[in-house]
Amino acid sequence: MWRYLFITSVGNLLQRLGTSTVAADELRKGQGDNLGGNVWKKRISNNTQRSIVVTKKGQHWIFIYLFAKKDKENIEPGHFADLKKLAKIYAKMDNKALDAAVKEKKLTEI
Repeated sequence: MWRYLFITSVGNLLQRLGTSTVAADELRKGQGDNLGGNVWKKRISNNTQRSIVVTKKGQHWIFIYLFAKKDKENIEPGHFADLKKLAKIYAKMDNKALDAAVKEKKLTEI
């Protein structure tokens, strides 16, 4: 079963925008841009916001970054390399590690 998690600060912003469950449902349907290296871009809030999401195929999605389209169209190449490294770190996390991160309020689960 897929798990949908947010770095807590990103999750708080998405919940204020009212888009956290909508974005998760859309990703479940394949509605997102695969940037490679288990990094995805998800358009949210009527296409005014962007969220960067990392995945471990078949297990979990973690929303790690949120930005306004008006402030930034895309992520920079150097930043993308860092996101791919972060995706590898999260991919190594099993459910026990994810549960611990939720308990410590580092991640929020919907």
